[in-house]
Amino acid sequence: MDANPKKQYWALDDVYIGAACQDICHGHGHCDYPLCICDKGYGGHNCHQLTPIKTYLKDTFEPGHSSTDQWSLVQGGQVGVGCRTLVKGKALHFSGHGQRQAITTDLDLRNARFVQYYAMIGGPSTKKECGTPKSRNESVVLQYSTNAGITWHTMHVLDFSAYWSAPQRDYIPLPRGARTNSTRVRWWQALESDVQSHVGWTLDDVYIGGSKINPSELYENFDGKLDEELWESHPNGDVLSMVCQRKNTALAWGKQGGHVRGVTTRQLIVQSGHMLQFKIMVGCGLDPFRCTVDHGVELQYNKDPLVDDWEPVFPQCHINGHGVDMQCRPYQVRPGSVYTANSHPHWTRVSLMLPLKVFSSTTRFRWVQQDPNDSEIPDWAIDDIYIGEACPQQCQGRGDCVHGKCVCDPSYVGETCEPIRSQLLSHMTDGFEDDISPGRWVRVSGGSVGLGCGALLPQAHGKNLYFNGCGLRQAVTAELDLTRASKVMFVLKIGSVTQSESCNIDLNGGSSQGMVLLQYSKNKGIDWHLLATHDPHEFLTPRRVGYDIPRDARTYGIQFRWWQPEHRGTGKDQWAIDFVEVVMTRQDQMLRTENRYRAYHRRGFIPNRRLP
Repeated sequence: MDANPKKQYWALDDVYIGAACQDICHGHGHCDYPLCICDKGYGGHNCHQLTPIKTYLKDTFEPGHSSTDQWSLVQGGQVGVGCRTLVKGKALHFSGHGQRQAITTDLDLRNARFVQYYAMIGGPSTKKECGTPKSRNESVVLQYSTNAGITWHTMHVLDFSAYWSAPQRDYIPLPRGARTNSTRVRWWQALESDVQSHVGWTLDDVYIGGSKINPSELYENFDGKLDEELWESHPNGDVLSMVCQRKNTALAWGKQGGHVRGVTTRQLIVQSGHMLQFKIMVGCGLDPFRCTVDHGVELQYNKDPLVDDWEPVFPQCHINGHGVDMQCRPYQVRPGSVYTANSHPHWTRVSLMLPLKVFSSTTRFRWVQQDPNDSEIPDWAIDDIYIGEACPQQCQGRGDCVHGKCVCDPSYVGETCEPIRSQLLSHMTDGFEDDISPGRWVRVSGGSVGLGCGALLPQAHGKNLYFNGCGLRQAVTAELDLTRASKVMFVLKIGSVTQSESCNIDLNGGSSQGMVLLQYSKNKGIDWHLLATHDPHEFLTPRRVGYDIPRDARTYGIQFRWWQPEHRGTGKDQWAIDFVEVVMTRQDQMLRTENRYRAYHRRGFIPNRRLP
C-alpha cells in the first residue's frame, strides 16, 4: 500500500451495462437481464421485500437507547456532544471530511405518517466545526428512497440560516411516495468542496413512524421496559424499580437537572367519554423538596403535530373577586394539572375526564417538568398510564382503569369500586385533644394539632388543628356514610385581630388571599365540589358555622376537605379548625340514643339522663 495518506484506492466488480431489469431490481439485486439476482430477504421479478422488517425507527443516540443496526450508512459523523446539547446528552454529530450523511436501513413505512427529529447546523461553541454557517451549501437535505438509494426524493431542506441559533424540532409528513414496504431515509449535506471550512451539524431524537389511523387507547405499566411505539420521546427518563418504595417498575427522572425532563405520548384519537389516569410521585417527601412548589410536572396537550405548542389540560380554577373563574366549571376549585413535590410527594393516582378542547384524531399528551435546568431539582416518576374510554364512574377514584374495566383497590368492590358501607363512619366528632386520628382523617397537609392560633374560645377549647405549613394546606376526612346525616359543623379562625406572629393574615392581599374553602367529594378526590367559602375578614375571631349537607352528598363514600388555596407561606396566613362534627338527623339521633338506653337497661342499669 502506498504510504501517501491522501491517495485513495477504489475498485469495481460485477459491472453490467445493458437493458434494465424490472424496476432496476429495486436496488436489492444484480441485473442479469431479464432476471434479477436478488439479495437475501428479497425475491420475485423485481426483488421486492420477502421478510418482515421494522415499521418505525427511533434513536436518541444515548447508551442503551441507540442501535447501529438501524442505520445502513453514517459518513462523516459519529455519536458525540457536538456544538451543544440538543435534547439530552449525546447526539449524531457530523464534522468529518468528505461526504456527510446518515442513511437509515430499509423500513416498512406503508402505515407510517411522519419523520420527526431535532437538528442544528453549527452552534455556539469554541470547537472549530462550530460557529455560524455562511453558505447555502451548508444546508442539510432530508430525502427518501424506495430503491435502496438508486434515486432520492427530497422531503425537506434544513436551511443553513434557520438552524444555527438553537436546536429546531421538525415534524415532516411522509409523502405518499415514501409509504412503501421498503423505504430508507437520509439526512445529507451536499458539500461540493473545501469541506473543512464548513460548520458541522447535529441530529438527535429521530423518530420515523406514526399510523394511518391513530389508536384511541393507550395503556402502559412499564412492566420491565417501555413500549417505544406508545411514546414519541422520554428525554432523561429511565424505567427503574423501587422508585420511592414502589415495588413495580416506573418511568423515573433523577434529581439532576437536564435540558428536557418529560415524556410525550404518540398521537391518539381522543373523543367524548375518554379519560386519562396515571400515578405520579414528585420528590418522594424528602428535604429539600418537601416545601417546593417550583419545578412542578405539568400535564399538557397538543392537537397539531406540525406546531410545537402545548397547553395545560386543565387551568387553575380558583375563587376570585367575582366568584368562580369563568373558564372553570361552577363550584369546582382546583390547582390545575400541575403536580409538585409539595402536593404529590408520594405515589398518588390522578383520574381526569378529558375536556372537549383536547378532542382530535392527533392529540398528544406530555408530562414535562418546569424549569428543569437548575442544578438540583425534585426527582419524579410516573406509572400505570391509561388514556381511553372511561371506566364506569372512573372507578370512583378507588381503582385503576385498565382497558375500560375497573381493577379495584383493596376493600372496594363491584364494577365501579364501591366502598363497603358497613366499614364507614356514619357520624364524626373531633376536638383534636389527642393527635390526628387516621380513622377520621386520611390526609392532613401543612397542619398539625397545636395552639398556634390559641384555643378557639368561647366556641371550643384546648388544642385544635392548626395550619402554618409551607405549600399545600388541607385536611381531608376519611370516607363517610352520610345517608342519614344532616349537617357538617365546625369552629374556624383565620388569622387574628392581634396579628400575632403565629396567627396573622394579610387583609389587603386580595379577595382570595387566605380564604379557606369547604368542599366535598363523592369519588375520593377526583372531583371536589364547593360547599362554602370563608373570608378572613369574617373569621378573625373564632366562629362556629354549620352547613346543610347537599342532597347529592347524602350517600356513602363522601369526604370533606378544608383547603386554603392561596397563602404567603410559613409564618403567614395561619388558620385553625376545631370541634368538627358531622351531625345526624334528629330522628336518627333519637334512635341511636334509644338503642343505647336499651343496651344499658339490659345490662341492669339506667343512664342518669333524659332522652331527648
